[in-house]
Amino acid sequence: MGVRERTIGAHPIFTTLAYAVVFASGALPRLIPGFSVSSFAVTTALLIFVLWWNWSLYSLAREATPQFSTPLGNLFGRAVFVLALGGWFALLILANNAFMFLAGIGHLVSVWIAASALVKSELKQDWFPWWSVFGTFLLVFYLPIGVWFLHSRLQRLLNRQPHSGAN
Repeated sequence: MGVRERTIGAHPIFTTLAYAVVFASGALPRLIPGFSVSSFAVTTALLIFVLWWNWSLYSLAREATPQFSTPLGNLFGRAVFVLALGGWFALLILANNAFMFLAGIGHLVSVWIAASALVKSELKQDWFPWWSVFGTFLLVFYLPIGVWFLHSRLQRLLNRQPHSGAN
């Protein structure tokens, strides 16, 4: 079982705890005198965790439905995640409004394509209306709470897809 499978297949308490630890580490400097954590480190940790979780969901769901995967679609999916990651890091480093827009759009699109890939792997259809993805999108967007509702769907995804050791 690879890292992506472990990330998606982990019990929801671990995802919720990861969020809690990152957010608590941002509050600790105010609570404990002498404790120092930069907001850059906290934001970066949360960003990397969320993007990795979304990428894992997207890539595993795409692998579960290879009949709907195209080289152009796979390239687009990778490009969206690179755009989101690059936009967030540029925003953190440069603090520019243009990068804030780029990061926000990249993140929303990455959440949408991850949710869409999950729905596509469940319905086994190439096309479906946007409202059939919207509920899953909200659950992935609000991940610390949504992962509790998505857990059984994620387990079904992991159980029906062939496990390769590659990540």
